[in-house]
Amino acid sequence: WQMWYYGRATDEWANGVSAFLPTGAVGLAESADGLHWVKVAGVEAGGAFLTPSQDPDAWDNLHVGVTDVHSLPGGSLLMLYLGGSKEAVEADGLGGAPIAGMRMRPGAAVSRNGREWEKRGAPLLEPGLPGEWDSLFASWLRAVPQSIDQPDGPWIATYHALQPADIEGTAPCWAVGAALCRAGHPLGPYEKLGRVLEGGGVGSWDEQGIGTRHMLHHKGELWMMYEGVDAKGTHALGLAKSADGGFTWRKQAGPVFEPRTGAPVWDSKNVGTPWLVRLKDGRFRLYYIGTGKDVDGKINYAIGAAESIDDGLERWKRVKSTVDMKDAS
Repeated sequence: WQMWYYGRATDEWANGVSAFLPTGAVGLAESADGLHWVKVAGVEAGGAFLTPSQDPDAWDNLHVGVTDVHSLPGGSLLMLYLGGSKEAVEADGLGGAPIAGMRMRPGAAVSRNGREWEKRGAPLLEPGLPGEWDSLFASWLRAVPQSIDQPDGPWIATYHALQPADIEGTAPCWAVGAALCRAGHPLGPYEKLGRVLEGGGVGSWDEQGIGTRHMLHHKGELWMMYEGVDAKGTHALGLAKSADGGFTWRKQAGPVFEPRTGAPVWDSKNVGTPWLVRLKDGRFRLYYIGTGKDVDGKINYAIGAAESIDDGLERWKRVKSTVDMKDAS
């Protein structure tokens, strides 16, 4: 098993810019069973495998984070990643000064061995124009073939953005957009399709919007596990499915996975950034990011795992996983 993940060593991104996301650089961990992991030291700065560009004018010169990894014909690997630049942008409705690192875009990198990655240059998508729903950023791109039987056919990708406050007179909220690549692989070019999934109504568990998500084919339809945010800012995971290859989505009852609020555990505050793996017995394993506060009140991020009770995606039980630091720099 191999897991590429993002993180950083301090509270700052490149060039001393204060970080507000857990992104920074991309690392790698390996496991014999998918539950007990050993971090691997990479060839980039700090032991990473993908780092921000050294070009001060690059679109990914401040922070990066892996969002998806796919196998390509011939044995190479493709990494979809997000990159943030030093360009400071104003987020309407959030107040304060313009924010560096919020202007994020998705990009791609290719590797023959999973260790050394070559970035593909230009981003795969651009943020929308002023006044459009995704004008602040377009990021956390994840892609899948529209048809499970045609991996060389069109690929559907989803991404999310923070809608500015002045869009349709609403407060800032997260929403999901889709893009289509007709080239038979997830490298692009992509055609934006617009918003495809938004937060629920007042009082719903996802009323503040929808962010990170993972898609997979299951029981003849395309399913999405997504991260929703309620009015109090609590993040949990719910489900949606599509019968038309990702063009339209129908929410299912949710949430299906929640933080252990009030318990003295590492994921008591939020859960999000889901990644699903189908196990050999037909069940699923969910990898997710959990957050909680340490004794000093600082927010900590970590990766956890849960497994489905049956061959569905609605019921989950947490499983113990570990990460060994001894082989990482």
